[in-house]
Amino acid sequence: MADAASWTTPSDLRKQVLRVWERGKILAAGITGETLFPLKLSMRRPEAQAIGHSFEAVRGWIRELEENSRSSKGFGYEIEWADVNHRSNLYLRQVDIPGVDTKFVEGRKALLSELLDIVLERNDGPMTEAVAPTFEQRYGLRTKPPLIRFRVLDSRIAIAGLSDLTIPASDFAALNIAARHIFITENEVNGLAFPDFEEAIVVFGLGYGVELLHSASWMSGRPIYYWGDIDTHGFAMLDRLRGGFPIARSLLMNRETLMAHRSLWGREDVPCRAALSRLEEDERALFDDLGSGRLGENVRLEQERVSYAFLERSLKTVCASLLSP
Repeated sequence: MADAASWTTPSDLRKQVLRVWERGKILAAGITGETLFPLKLSMRRPEAQAIGHSFEAVRGWIRELEENSRSSKGFGYEIEWADVNHRSNLYLRQVDIPGVDTKFVEGRKALLSELLDIVLERNDGPMTEAVAPTFEQRYGLRTKPPLIRFRVLDSRIAIAGLSDLTIPASDFAALNIAARHIFITENEVNGLAFPDFEEAIVVFGLGYGVELLHSASWMSGRPIYYWGDIDTHGFAMLDRLRGGFPIARSLLMNRETLMAHRSLWGREDVPCRAALSRLEEDERALFDDLGSGRLGENVRLEQERVSYAFLERSLKTVCASLLSP
């Protein structure tokens, strides 16, 4: 592997131009009308492996070239970096770079970001983490798809005989399950233990990812019930869900359930202070009491602490409401 001393520097580039001048080519071009500029100069650059072995040296080399270029000084040479296809939509594993394997990149994402940003911002403008929070999103690579897990609560509407499925969110959005009722619960064990219910499914384990469901337009118009923790974050997730499904109702997230399980209350580490605009009147009152400490400091009731009998009774109430005219 060539060392840093062999890489082309701004001084080397000036020497190349000086040699062209000393040979009289520039004066001759002025007489003959030959097009000499832009003049292509040769460049000795680091090999791919140098990024790992001599990262600081590579970064310094790029910075020095940039700081002495026309883009920085207003005159002199311009750097044309090799085109980097950073909108490939490939998984990192599919990207072949001579001398560099996937493990190498995965272990040095922060370092590589510094170098890639220097090259890419010349064409795309400054890169910001707010726009692209992950390495893959930042450079147009495919990311691991978010998954949605759900159980079919009625064997008559099982999907090809399957009742417990985990699929990409995009596939879930494309489904049109023969379910008239949809339950959503945050806790995985609650999802697994959820009682059978006619023509229904239960989606679970999404947490704040409930917004992944918004693209499932087939859910619109069907009764949707959300069961989360009785704490400020539980109501925040309910509020997010209603951003896509305004008619979604809460399940077991009321004052009666909270007070009936007082001995099982826990403590919420960092309460949510956001303004929630989609809560119903009784939900908002409970959210405000939790957030203000009127019921105690940072009170929370995790959904898995709610008795199973309470859940079964609540589902009977839901079933009766669906049957009533």
